[in-house]
Amino acid sequence: MESESSSVANGRTTWTPPMDQLFIELMVEQVVGKQLLDGQFSKIAWVSIVTKFKESFGPSFNKEVLKNRMKTLKKNFNVVSSLRGQSGFGWNDEKEIVTTPDVVWSNHIEKHPECKQWRTRSLPQYNELAMIFGDSRATGKYSRFRDDNNRDNNEVDEDRDDNTEDQNENPEDHNENTYGNGNVSDDNTSEPQKNMRTSIGSSSRSFRKTKKSTGEGMVEAISLMASVVNNIATKKEENRNSSLEKSVVVALEEIVPELDDFLFMQGLELLEDEKKAKIFIALSGDRRRRWLLSKINYSDYY
Repeated sequence: MESESSSVANGRTTWTPPMDQLFIELMVEQVVGKQLLDGQFSKIAWVSIVTKFKESFGPSFNKEVLKNRMKTLKKNFNVVSSLRGQSGFGWNDEKEIVTTPDVVWSNHIEKHPECKQWRTRSLPQYNELAMIFGDSRATGKYSRFRDDNNRDNNEVDEDRDDNTEDQNENPEDHNENTYGNGNVSDDNTSEPQKNMRTSIGSSSRSFRKTKKSTGEGMVEAISLMASVVNNIATKKEENRNSSLEKSVVVALEEIVPELDDFLFMQGLELLEDEKKAKIFIALSGDRRRRWLLSKINYSDYY
């Protein structure tokens, strides 16, 4: 578990990539478990998310802290999703970054300076975020957010470090499950923000004209969801295997005084078999040593 001092200071939480990765994966699990309805997680979902996150990163990460982070992730996703929908913009899957010729970027940033950071900044786990927040480029039920739901979260302050969250900030002043989707009066909106909204609205209307049929959209959505779930399962399996390998090496090293290098390497080769490795770890003390020596046909130590 990471120490609280490394992530929390003066009532503010500093988020690291491993934190975001776990948080997003936990939210995707709840989406797959059908605990997200109309963009709102159920109370059961939040209990599960908070409990599992605390197990890895400490008790300071309560529901409100995670909701604040969810609001930031949604805001970032909406901006990047909108950029991907702009004419001339593309996406690099490997680097997870928006791509377009420099001249296009320069023209866009001149009109929308709040997007400048995304010229060089990546958005990891975009597909997973699309499962949670909906993708404005998808169709059917998978697209959870209407144009008016996206507007206020597309306002980005490029000077703000969105990897640091204020724990005292209330993410929902009215409805605890809206994640900051309240209506914003145009009278109090700055001109750059209005321009950004106009651009986003125009992009959304353009895609509505060219979107595929609902059936095709659902097929794409289901395919994407299956891919994301498979990636998460693969990561978990890799983590489990890595943990087992470390445990095997540590256990072998505990009896190193009784094994020369040749026997040690034989032991490692034997324990490449997952079933044998689990048995080896489950045993303790002298039984572990005797079991290992019997498997590598070495009886001099009996």
